[in-house]
Amino acid sequence: MNKPETNHKGGDALAECYQSVRRYSLAITAQLSVEDCQLQAMPDVSPSKWHLAHTTWFFETFLLSIHCKNYQVFDPQFKVLFNSYYNGIGAQFKRSNRGSLSRPSLKDVLTYRAYVDKAVLQLLSTHNDDVIEQIITLGLNHEQQHQELMLMDIKYNFSVNPTFPKYKAIDIPISNNNNLIKPANFIDFDQAIVNIGTSDQTQFAYDNEQPKHQVLIHLFCFANRLVTNGEYLAFINAGGYNNPQYWLSDGWAHSKNQGLSKPLYWHYIDGKWFEFTHYGLQPLNFNAPVCH
Repeated sequence: MNKPETNHKGGDALAECYQSVRRYSLAITAQLSVEDCQLQAMPDVSPSKWHLAHTTWFFETFLLSIHCKNYQVFDPQFKVLFNSYYNGIGAQFKRSNRGSLSRPSLKDVLTYRAYVDKAVLQLLSTHNDDVIEQIITLGLNHEQQHQELMLMDIKYNFSVNPTFPKYKAIDIPISNNNNLIKPANFIDFDQAIVNIGTSDQTQFAYDNEQPKHQVLIHLFCFANRLVTNGEYLAFINAGGYNNPQYWLSDGWAHSKNQGLSKPLYWHYIDGKWFEFTHYGLQPLNFNAPVCH
């Protein structure tokens, strides 16, 4: 599945982009069961069902309810249930309890999405000014953020299941040939004043990325490639999790308090290392970048 582009568009192109992004969210959840979409394995993740509803609530709240005459909200209670942190809109349902919302059902949420999509496309067919385009473009970029969150949350929600379920059932070719990894070295960068951010109004950017401005970057060095799983495993085997000299104080305290000894999704089983992925439990790829 390729992620759709969401730069400024007009007329039919914006409607096509809207439908493409919205379909992608449904494609992410298409292979999930109703039970899968309800999971919330920890307070910092959200159920897939909630993501589907919240991204729809965004268009209903900030577009349709303001710019669409005679629009009737799908369900007034959704204003609280699917508001994430927009304090100016009103109260929000507690984030850590989103998994307790068995109602509305997944079927109801999908009906909600179809209801809002129809209204948005009708609005676009009759009114397409700069303000509406900007709101829709923002909403689509917002939904794409949640698509990334959906995949992240699905992975964590599945990871707590000792049967290691697969989100996608495909084989992943893994090569642990160390000759494929180029030697690591550090590149020096001089102190400089650089431009960051943007003032280009023709391309989408969030408000905290604007305007273009100068910042002072102090001299630093940066590795020419990412640290690999194999290199991090060497750090583990060398006792890195038991030596405070390699940790900042907060990281060391967190590691000790949580009893950490490896990355989040690593498992040592019968003398071999594995990593839990969207494709289930896989042999650890020593050449892949370390994460989590």
